[in-house]
Amino acid sequence: MAPHIVPKAGSVPAISRDARQAFQTLKAGGAVVVPTDVGYALLASTQAGVQKIFTAKGREKSHNIGIIGTYQQHREIHVLPDIKFEFTRALTEDMGMIVGIIAKFDVVNLHPRLAALDKATLVQVTKGDTVSIAIPEGPFLRELGRLCDADPDGMLMFGTSANATGQGQRFRIEDIEPSVLDPVDLVIDYGLQKWHTYGCGGINFDVENMRVLRAGAGYEVFKDRAKRWFPQLLETTGAVLE
Repeated sequence: MAPHIVPKAGSVPAISRDARQAFQTLKAGGAVVVPTDVGYALLASTQAGVQKIFTAKGREKSHNIGIIGTYQQHREIHVLPDIKFEFTRALTEDMGMIVGIIAKFDVVNLHPRLAALDKATLVQVTKGDTVSIAIPEGPFLRELGRLCDADPDGMLMFGTSANATGQGQRFRIEDIEPSVLDPVDLVIDYGLQKWHTYGCGGINFDVENMRVLRAGAGYEVFKDRAKRWFPQLLETTGAVLE
């Protein structure tokens, strides 16, 4: 069955309404395709939803998947010194860049949001003592993240690019393979996404070791700001931003 698509053709997006509908679909165990500045993403918040995503992408059921979160979740879950939180805040929350942040979490005293996950999902979203949390940009994902932050059950979102495995980022719904859309419950179609000219996903940064894992869309902006605003941090940690 084809997924429900919002907004209707010819209608203007209503971010608050659309984010609420996506939130409710995720909460009910569904899978959603949502817009991000670096392409469309598949999101889930339950193991049932994760399996829909993996079916859509043609992935193994045990594959890893990252958290699509908020700066607040990053602050609460990751274990880092204050200067590194200042670094991530300036480059994501303040400047509106989407960056996947990889860092350690407390494996002994799990944060309640992680502790609420079933075992299979916890294994999928963590790697040893580290977890990846993408801090998004753009009003839609910010609103969806706000709803998650306010959720009394501590809902987390997990996500990956909305394309068949290995087939590259998709920046318009029309370009997403039908096999990817078929298992999905809801599609938020906001047209062509902002950073389509890069043709790739966002930046992944291991802030624990101050290493770039993927120099994705907008990396030259990320690098310039990091060097301008945090030269001492880069020097003391031996970080090299090529």
